[in-house]
Amino acid sequence: MAVAEPSPSVVGPDGTEVNPMHVEPTDHRTEQNASLTRDDLRAKMWEYYMELVDFFFTEEFQAVYEEMNELPETERPQYVKEVLLNDDVLKERGVDVPAGILIQRSSFGDRRPTLFCLKKYLPKAYQDAFVWQNVNLTFDNDHDTWPIADGESAWNKPINVDLQDRIHSGEFSVETSS
Repeated sequence: MAVAEPSPSVVGPDGTEVNPMHVEPTDHRTEQNASLTRDDLRAKMWEYYMELVDFFFTEEFQAVYEEMNELPETERPQYVKEVLLNDDVLKERGVDVPAGILIQRSSFGDRRPTLFCLKKYLPKAYQDAFVWQNVNLTFDNDHDTWPIADGESAWNKPINVDLQDRIHSGEFSVETSS
C-alpha cells in the first residue's frame, strides 16, 4: 500500500502558503501555563501525530482499513459507521484503539469526501495556551470525480456528516458552480 507524502504546505484564507508544522500559534498563555513554548507545542503535536500514525499502521487496523478500501466508494461511508465507529466490532476484529485516540466522522469546508479521522486532543494546558485543540489524520474517499473546492471557495462551512455520507453513497448528486 502506497502512503501519500504529506503536503509540505497549505494555502490559508488570505492566499498565503504556510507549512502547518511551522505556523506560529496564537499565544494565550497565562500564569498557569506560561512555561509552555511554541517548541513545546510543536513537540507535543509531533508526538501525538506519531501516536496516530503508529495506530494506523497496526496490523489489525490495516486489515479493517484495507477491507474498507476493497468496497465500492459508495459503500465506504456505511462501513465506517458499522465497523470503524463500533467499538464492539473493532474489538471482535482485534483492533485495540489506544486511550485518547478517537475515530470519528468529519466534514470540511472544501467538501472533500472525508470518510473518517483519527484524532487525539492535546492536553488542556496546550489548548488553553495556544488555542490548538487536537491533531488528526483525515482519510478521504477516492475523489477523482468529486468536486473539491480550492482557493477562496474552500473556506465554506462544513456540511453535516450524515448528508455528506448520503452524497458519497450516491443518494444525491453534487453540482457546483464556478
